Amino acid sequence: MRISELSDRASVPVATVEYYQRERLISHPSERHGYSPEDLRRLRLVRVLVEVGGLDPDQVRGLLGAMAGGTRTPHETFGMVLRTLEGASSAPHADVDPADDEALALARRVADRHGWTVDQDTASWRTLVKLLRTLHWLDDADTAVVVEAYAAAADRMTGAEIGVLGLYADEDALVERLVLWTVFGDPLLAALRRIARQHTSGRVFDREFSPADRGSAI
Repeated sequence: MRISELSDRASVPVATVEYYQRERLISHPSERHGYSPEDLRRLRLVRVLVEVGGLDPDQVRGLLGAMAGGTRTPHETFGMVLRTLEGASSAPHADVDPADDEALALARRVADRHGWTVDQDTASWRTLVKLLRTLHWLDDADTAVVVEAYAAAADRMTGAEIGVLGLYADEDALVERLVLWTVFGDPLLAALRRIARQHTSGRVFDREFSPADRGSAI
C-alpha cells in the first residue's frame, strides 16, 4: 500500500508517518510492494506508545527492539514494558518511617490475600505504599476496606485481560496486545470508574440524578 493509504488506515498524518520513519520506529516501504499489513500494525502500535503512553522515540525503539529480539518471553517483555512506562529505577528504597511500616504491612496483606507475587522494586509497588501511607493518615479503617475492594476488582480485571490475551497464538501479536492494554488500561479504567461513580452516587444517595448536575461525584 502507498503512504497515503497507510496514513488513512492508521489515522496518522503522512508527515507523522515520515517522522516515525526518520526516527526508525517504522520501516521504509518496499520499492516493489509498498507498505505491508505488518507496517500498518506497527504504525498503530507506535502511535499508541507515543500519543497515549507518552514515550519518546528512544523508549519506543527500545521496546520495539526487545519485542523483535526474541530474547524475552512475553511475560518478561510485559515486565519490561511496565518498567518503561512507569519510569521505574533500580535505586534502593529509602528508610521507612513508622507510617511507612503501616502502609507496607497493608500492602503486603493485600498481596498475600490475593496470592500475588510482587516485585517490590517496581514503581507500582512504591506508588502503592506511598498512597497507602497518605490514606492511613486520613482514616485507617476506610483505607483497608476500599483498598481491598480495589484489589479484588484488579484481580478480576487482569484475569479477564490475560484470558483474552491467551487467545492470541502468535507470540508477536500477544506481545503487542500486552503493550496496547498496558498503555490503554489505566486511562480506560479511570474513565469507567468516574462514570460508574457518577451513576452510583445518584443511586445510593436516592435523589433524582442528571449528568448535567454540578458537583457530581466524578
